[in-house]
Amino acid sequence: MTTRHPETCLYRVASGETLHCNLIRDQLTGLDASAAEINQETCDACCRSFLPTREDLNPVVASVLWSRCENALADDRLATNAELAERLKRVRDLAEASLPLVYADEDDLPSNSGSEELKERGTVEHLLQMLPMPDYSGGTLTSWAVGITTAPRRQPTLERCLRSLQACGWDQLHLFIDGEVTVAEEFSGASRTVRNPAAGAWRNFYLSLSELLRRSPAANAFLLIQDDALWPSHLPVRDYLEQIRWPEDDRFVISPYCCADYTEEKAGWHEFRDTWVYGAVALIFSRTAAEEFLADPIVIERCRHDYQAGIDVVIGDWAKRRNIRVLFPTPSLVQHIGDVSTLWSTARAVGLRRATRFVGDEFSVSTTAEPGVARRAILCGWISSDPPIVYHSMGQEDAGEFMPDEPITRLAMYLWHQTADDIAWLDQRARQLRPHHRIHHCVNDLTVSRELVARGISAHFINQNAFLDERLFSIQPDSTKVYDAVYNARMTEFKRHELAREIQSLLIIGGTMTPEDSDACFHRTKAVLPHATFTFDGPKKILNEQEVNGLLNQSRVGLCLSACEGTMYAATEYLLCGLPVVSTASLGGRDSWFDPRFTRIVADDPQQIAAAVQDLINQKLCPHMIRAETMSRMAEHRRRLMDLGQQIYAAQKTGRDFARDFYAVFTNKLGGWCMPQQLMSRRRTAPH
Repeated sequence: MTTRHPETCLYRVASGETLHCNLIRDQLTGLDASAAEINQETCDACCRSFLPTREDLNPVVASVLWSRCENALADDRLATNAELAERLKRVRDLAEASLPLVYADEDDLPSNSGSEELKERGTVEHLLQMLPMPDYSGGTLTSWAVGITTAPRRQPTLERCLRSLQACGWDQLHLFIDGEVTVAEEFSGASRTVRNPAAGAWRNFYLSLSELLRRSPAANAFLLIQDDALWPSHLPVRDYLEQIRWPEDDRFVISPYCCADYTEEKAGWHEFRDTWVYGAVALIFSRTAAEEFLADPIVIERCRHDYQAGIDVVIGDWAKRRNIRVLFPTPSLVQHIGDVSTLWSTARAVGLRRATRFVGDEFSVSTTAEPGVARRAILCGWISSDPPIVYHSMGQEDAGEFMPDEPITRLAMYLWHQTADDIAWLDQRARQLRPHHRIHHCVNDLTVSRELVARGISAHFINQNAFLDERLFSIQPDSTKVYDAVYNARMTEFKRHELAREIQSLLIIGGTMTPEDSDACFHRTKAVLPHATFTFDGPKKILNEQEVNGLLNQSRVGLCLSACEGTMYAATEYLLCGLPVVSTASLGGRDSWFDPRFTRIVADDPQQIAAAVQDLINQKLCPHMIRAETMSRMAEHRRRLMDLGQQIYAAQKTGRDFARDFYAVFTNKLGGWCMPQQLMSRRRTAPH
């Protein structure tokens, strides 16, 4: 679309500092000349929309005409001029029909998203924090067939759609062009199917899905996108979707788009229980679902007779009849940017057909809340809603900033090593910000805990690793040992992978998951450890707990090679799987779990590390003994939390059992990732 400028607009007339619009003047003939006056802001907004005409008003001109007609018709002087009043009513009705449909509780849809302007690129971790994985155990999406349906549009959006889609990880695209559409030169190399004369939106969708299925016999994910879908170009959506396990029966459709009316309170993936009617902006069909949809007799009949209902209505009816799952996220992975429909001359794609929560915007907010300061995700979980008790990580981000100043009990934990001075400062900052909060520090290191207590600060030796779910990490006695050692560690410098270079039979689990990780670190690590096996080499960059558990059980010894971090969840995961551990000396608290019977703490020397690994292998230690000792230590830390929680309950006279409430909400790590501003919205998930 050619960009228009106010200075070259055919309708604009400037008289001194006063601006008039001839298009508005012609529609309002009979009224005073001031009725056609406009300001610069209106001109700018009009030029960002499509070129209006007398019969085809854009939303900006329509809104001006509607308000001017309403004001004129309310004037008693117009009662003597019935002809003018009737003409103004017709103009008002045309303007009203040209305005976007906006529901009573909604704002109008912005025509663009500020998220496109972000220079900072997010990671899969950011998406996991905003949009946790669903709890399915089926397969992953590994092979894609991607198509974009496009048709003539007065305000073209195809280029923005394609750029955002490619930035999210899909570069092999096929265009399904319905009618006369100009494709920008930068996308001239994209394969395409042109239907001329146009088949219509519904038939184009059906034929396009059918062609994708035939063109890609090995694909297991068929993504069909309308040309007004905007993806968060600064987030790796494809990588994220490929980490997720989907329903086992392979009979599902995923809508990455979630409109206003379907937005859920809880962030995550949801199954739509009713008949889906809003949203065919972007749809992913599993292979089984695509085959069933295309073969459905009612769907075929509707295609043959050019059924007039929307694509989303047809898909929703089919899914309901055939018991096909429709899965969708809150917040939405896609925004609907087309404010002018390709189907009808006065229909606008807003109202319910927009996403009120869009990951692109939420990531924008979280990373631009303070100039130069990127918001970091926190780990949090509500144990009780009344009285309010929340377990959350503390550090760079103070979750209290997004909490009301009321009596909330906060169990603060630390994902990175903190000295007593560090925690004392964080405690003071938190109490100054929220004087009514009650803060108890769950500290990973016994010495630090004692120092804080001596200063009069409420601190407890409650190590974060005590809240790993022991059911997820267990001994698999039938597993065959393949590797002498395993190192489960992110691709970041402080993990010091190079210290494992003398171990010949080595498995490296981990990829780029956080903003501090990098592909450059991975490539350097691979160069230093050419003999090692890397899970990052495969199509999946993040493994779930079950997959990690399986790999740990194929290994003989676990490695911990950082000099400073937090308690390192992987250290205790090794032990729960019955693996002995070789570690370097470290700060952070992981040594709280080490027993000299099955751990070795050695110097930062590759040869000593390799020798310690071989020593532990030669010991032929009983894995059940290692797990039992670890479970015993976990029980000690959990008991300390139970005692603290019961004291809080007693002070509040709840009459409840804290341990019962704790295990009612218990999840792995006692919480999930979220941005700090999302913490209070999770309170409703607590059972009491």
